[in-house]
Amino acid sequence: MFDIRLTVQHAIVEKCFGGLVHVPVTLVNGDRILDSATGNAKQVPHGAQLIGIDIESRLFPKHSSLPANISFEVQSILKLPSAWSNRFAFVHQRLLVAALRTSEWVRALHEIYRVLKPGGWVQLVEADNWVSGPVMSIFVSLMVKLGESRGITIWPDIVPDLRTFLERSGFIDICITRRNSPVGKRAGRSGESGRNNMMSLFRGIRAPILQAGGFGIVRDEAMYDELLEKVELEMESSPGGEIRWVMVCARKA
Repeated sequence: MFDIRLTVQHAIVEKCFGGLVHVPVTLVNGDRILDSATGNAKQVPHGAQLIGIDIESRLFPKHSSLPANISFEVQSILKLPSAWSNRFAFVHQRLLVAALRTSEWVRALHEIYRVLKPGGWVQLVEADNWVSGPVMSIFVSLMVKLGESRGITIWPDIVPDLRTFLERSGFIDICITRRNSPVGKRAGRSGESGRNNMMSLFRGIRAPILQAGGFGIVRDEAMYDELLEKVELEMESSPGGEIRWVMVCARKA
């Protein structure tokens, strides 16, 4: 199920921004690209020498199915190999806003800066916020509280800080682009994909939220399941429901 959600997210973001790579980088023979949190490889831009990393390998494709210029390694963006300093022309990272603590964001961006070549670019894509109705707001609150219980700052707090974190790491030419993608079948196939992706996410956090006691918002399993039904109906019936995305690009001096 997680693999499916990653694939759907990839398609939504690619359509939303009109492609995968939006930095003015010209790759030449021998250049390397680092794809952080690569997951199932759907997020790997094509070209040059690609190294995809994630903290676990279960979603990596089989080695035999890969072209010669693509490889995968189990690595953490918080501590990349020392031999990778000044190695990459481009670093691509997507959807870690719910995975990294604030202090870890600072460390991750320092690591990205270190492994980029001078003049190299980083491109970060994150979910900024969701717009729908009152039931969606309940799920946003649950996500925020679940993140806080783990020391993670979730929408919409971390995204405005990315510029500051990038500047402190030494990045220049910072550019922020925002796009929206609709949720609900009234928006066609892309809207249905957005709705399904959100529902998969909300079902996926059901267990940890209930294990944490519901944070004073959800009493029990029955109430959570009722909210799931209501939020799906709300996404279908509320005009203007959408996911807001942000792309942040920056260059190493």
